[in-house]
Order: sequence, then structure tokens, then C-alpha cells
Amino acid sequence: MKIICIITARSKSSEIKNKNIKYFGGKPLIFYSIKFAKKLKFVSKIIFSTDSKKYISIAKRYFPFESHLRPKELAKKYSKSIDVIKYEINRLKKKKENFDYVLILEPTSPFRNIKDFNNAYKLISKKNYDTVITIKKSKNIPEQMFINNGKKLKPFMYKTANEILKPRQKFKNKFLPAGSMYLTSIKNIEKNKILGNKIYGIPVSKRYALNIDDEEDLILAKKYFSKND
Repeated sequence: MKIICIITARSKSSEIKNKNIKYFGGKPLIFYSIKFAKKLKFVSKIIFSTDSKKYISIAKRYFPFESHLRPKELAKKYSKSIDVIKYEINRLKKKKENFDYVLILEPTSPFRNIKDFNNAYKLISKKNYDTVITIKKSKNIPEQMFINNGKKLKPFMYKTANEILKPRQKFKNKFLPAGSMYLTSIKNIEKNKILGNKIYGIPVSKRYALNIDDEEDLILAKKYFSKND
């Protein structure tokens, strides 16, 4: 079973300029995903997908990546991850490099637990699942949300507003993708999707659930890093 790891690093970001190469703990943010990928014994090949020559130059300090840029149309604000992954997989297919699964690592998750990834590999190997991702408990509960159309509030899921006022304990087991791991079959990618039909979620919390999207997340990440626990 051959697994390729693709580290996705777009050069432009909305909240934090050049977020993926922002220095954090003395290293650019992309360093932590590269360092982690190198530890994974089940990974056959590591690809660094970016639209920036500068990013490639920085990444090559830590791993001898192939030098190529993804097309600019795959590096826009609303570009889809599935299109990026499909591009990289198809590019390798043309070189007669074929894989069974792809592990997607996003640089915005600098903290990962190798036990979770080895567990994911075991789950995939048994072929009970076609996708394994990390998940985190959601603080926001869809059942307690409103839609605001500018005139009046409308319950997002219920017919009446009073149903929203149920105790939070009534809404259990609500999770979001944590973003630190997407391990999926190439067959899913070929069907134009990252998440398959048989998905297993590995719960993570605290630092392992952190995904850096804005300055507040960056401050929290620096606190976790300084604790070193």
C-alpha cells in the first residue's frame, strides 16, 4: 500500500500575510508539517504543493522537494483543496507514479501526535475505512444557531425559535474537522472528493486541535509552543 503525503502551502492568505512562512518558535510555519511528514514511516513520497518560488526555496532547506509550482488558478482565495490534490496526483500519474492513499497536511496545524497518524494508518490498512481525519468538539452547535436576513432571526435547523433554547447537553457529539489530518483513498480523489463514504474520526483537543487562521490563533500557538508539554 503506497501513500503519498501532500503538504499544501498557498502563498497568499486573508488574515495573516504570508501565514505559511510566518516564523513561529524560530522556524517558518511550514517547517513543522515537513518535519512531521519525515517521521511517518508509512509515507512513500512527500510533495510540497505551492504557487510560490520563495516557499519552495524555504521548504528545500528542510527536505529535497521536487521544484515545481502549481498553476495560479489553484492558488486563489477560493481555490478548492480537492482541485489542488487532483492536480498533484494527476501530475505524478503522468510520470508513472501511482499511489493508493494520500495524506494531506496543512501547515496551519503545527501540532500533531504521531500516535494518531500511526493509528490512522492501521485503520486504513484494515480497509474498514476509506478516510480517516482528525476531529475536534464544536463549540458552536448548529441546532442553536439563527439565520439573520437583516429583518428577523430565523432558526437555522428548527421550525420554532424556542427549540433552540434546549440545554446544550441535549446536543451531544458535534464535531468539526480539526484540519491536522486528511488521509483518504486515491479512489475518492478520482471521484472528485476528499472525504469518502466510510470516514473514521480521531478526536483531538487543545494544541492538537489548533488550526491557525488568524492572529488570535497564532498567539495561542505560541503559548502552546512555549509550554513545550
